[in-house]
Amino acid sequence: MRADAARHVCYEDNPDWHATISRKVSRCDYRLCPLERTVIDGVACDAYSGVTPIEFDLALIDGPRGVDQYSRVGCVETIRSNCRNEFVIVFDDSNRAGEVQTISVVGQILRSKGIEFENGS
Repeated sequence: MRADAARHVCYEDNPDWHATISRKVSRCDYRLCPLERTVIDGVACDAYSGVTPIEFDLALIDGPRGVDQYSRVGCVETIRSNCRNEFVIVFDDSNRAGEVQTISVVGQILRSKGIEFENGS
């Protein structure tokens, strides 16, 4: 993808952090999205509200703040809806138990779509 055609979308739930960072990231679609309680794949979680799944080549999962069970599981809807067959997903804190559970869910989604993947945790 050409650099001028690249699209960078980022979600943040902390208004203070968003105010600080948004002045520094002019080429990023940096969205303030409060967390909402929802259920994803049978797991109750706090996920960013108003997320519109988009196709992606790279997803960096670093929020919302980690929790003990199925941490950051809100990302699975965007991953599930990605129509591309080749892409990279990076989970921050992938060694923590909650993220390990979510990575397992993502693995199940990728396998169900016939997408080969490597878990580099």
